[in-house]
Formats: sequence, C-alpha cells, structure tokens
Amino acid sequence: MKHTLRLYLDTSVVSALFDPRNSERQKLTEDYHIAVASINRIEYVVSWNFRHIVRKKTKDIVTIVNSMKGLTHTEIFSPGELL
Repeated sequence: MKHTLRLYLDTSVVSALFDPRNSERQKLTEDYHIAVASINRIEYVVSWNFRHIVRKKTKDIVTIVNSMKGLTHTEIFSPGELL
C-alpha cells in the first residue's frame, strides 16, 4: 500500500473567516488550524506564525493532547524547517 503524505498549510483561507482585529477570534483561528490538522490525521502543519504556532510550547502541547486523545502525531514546522 502506498503511503500518502498529509500536509496542512496554515493560510489565510480559513483565517479570512475571522475578524483579525479581534484578538480572541484571532487566537481561535490559530487553535483551529491545529485542531483541523489533528482531527483529520494531517501529519504536518506548516506555518509562518512563530508567535503562536511554530514554537516549542505549542508543539509540546499538541503532542500531549493528541497522545491523550488517541490522535495521530502532528508535526509543526516553519517553511524553512520543512525544506
């Protein structure tokens, strides 16, 4: 059986649904990217968001939560790290 790479790109497509001037809604959008990736068994999240998504604390939390919930491990990278 051939293995298919699953990749989720953090783009403005989903973010456009939320008002960027509202910090609470903006934070929800950031969490939404990771939740969508985890639930859909996406292996990699690629993002330029170094403040909230591409950081050690977030990566550790995602690993713990996914493990507790029995979800696939999701790696988080910046585009530079992926290349």
